[in-house]
Amino acid sequence: LLDICLETNFSFAENYYRQLKGAPMGSPISGFLAEAVMQKLEATALPRINPKLWLRYVDDTFVIVKKDQLDPLHKSLNSTFPGIQFTLETEVDKRLPFLDVLVHRKTDGTLHTSVYRKDIYSEVILHFGSNHPMSHKRSSVNSLLRRAKTHCSDEETYRTEMKYLFKLFSQNGYPPDFVRRCMRRQQLKEKGISRATTSQASKTTNWRTLPYVKNVSELVERQLKKHNIQIAHKPTTTLRTQLVHPKDRVGYFNRKEVVYKIPCTSCDAVYCGQTGKSLSTRLHEHQLAVRRRDPLSQVAMHTLDTGHLFGWEDTHIVGAYPTRKGREFLETMHSEEACINRHIDLMPITNFSSSIGSENSQYRPDKLKIRTSIGSSFNQP
Repeated sequence: LLDICLETNFSFAENYYRQLKGAPMGSPISGFLAEAVMQKLEATALPRINPKLWLRYVDDTFVIVKKDQLDPLHKSLNSTFPGIQFTLETEVDKRLPFLDVLVHRKTDGTLHTSVYRKDIYSEVILHFGSNHPMSHKRSSVNSLLRRAKTHCSDEETYRTEMKYLFKLFSQNGYPPDFVRRCMRRQQLKEKGISRATTSQASKTTNWRTLPYVKNVSELVERQLKKHNIQIAHKPTTTLRTQLVHPKDRVGYFNRKEVVYKIPCTSCDAVYCGQTGKSLSTRLHEHQLAVRRRDPLSQVAMHTLDTGHLFGWEDTHIVGAYPTRKGREFLETMHSEEACINRHIDLMPITNFSSSIGSENSQYRPDKLKIRTSIGSSFNQP
């Protein structure tokens, strides 16, 4: 079972690759296995050297060890599992970063800590004018304020960090009053004072995620709070989703959950259908139906009755939807008079809403049935 869970493959530049070593990135089991391996490594390698201090977060370690034991410890770690090799970074000017903490060794041997930022840090955080809920902007400020409090070991370093943060917030459009309100809230929380009582907080256990629409989402959140439902806002479109596309695009005929049209090469007839499979698989099924003269296939019957052939390579996608009912509704919308698949005619979209509300309209949403190409039907919700 473990081998099955560790098997993974991916495509790059239209080539397919299979991972031979290690755990799949993003798999739920990968973190657990990595932790188990690291614990095994620690149990094997550390007793040989026994450092004064060994701190680890996943695969980043902070070690205090005598100078003459540094190289033996490094070799011991790298020889335990040949596939896992540690890099070594020693202190420079009595300073050594660990994660986002900069550790400074004083002359008396005590350790002093502050916030660490890499040289490539861009000083860009979520801008105050961005289309995000106010809770996200408060979180951006609160996380940095909290880090200053936890990472700075003395008052002087803390004041220096706060001066830097106020400059950073100003560069990203945050009003000083907004930052001060966030600071006051944090101070109240540290003193154990909160707006919501413990009993109220225990009732609010229902969380739901909704796409964020400015001014609308805030209103919905206030209404749902009355029913002890908390809302987590999710931005729908971001620069990342628009600009970053690390994966190869799925080939046109490999797309799934689509509505498609197949034109006849000799007349105006068109077959409109939907599939949850890949389009290439569905087209292959149509071709097999033609070969075996399947009486349930509208494509096969048109070919047998007229002798016409369908232009498989000219098939084009007209819509996509993740659910079957949604795709069948789209199929009906795109099925015109020339379409040979079984379907009903929908009224023009410009008259759709007015016809529903008129007294003389024969439109009955509870009676509407959409018929698929194989004759099955369902009630339109």
